[in-house]
Amino acid sequence: MTSDLIERLVVIAAGILSMTSLAYSWITWRSRANAKRIFDIESRVDEVEGSLKDLEVGMLGKTFAEVGQVHNRVDAIDKRIGRIEGEVKAIAKTTSLINQHLLDRSAKE
Repeated sequence: MTSDLIERLVVIAAGILSMTSLAYSWITWRSRANAKRIFDIESRVDEVEGSLKDLEVGMLGKTFAEVGQVHNRVDAIDKRIGRIEGEVKAIAKTTSLINQHLLDRSAKE
């Protein structure tokens, strides 16, 4: 009877370890995907910054109508940057929640 109980406990422990390993693998995989998305967003921000610098250099000697067109383009870029900022905040929040979950789980073990 005691050996059956020990065997069941070993099987349960192995199952728990297997599920923990699976969860850790999934979280690590998602973390890598998030890191790639952050890198892609940073690349897009760098492109937008380069475009703004080109606009600033090209604005010298322009008429008011041309400056108005440039202003409209800058507004469009500002909207895109706002969207990118929202994405980065969402990724940061998700990463923070994953980290807190892992810390809470390790504290329980």
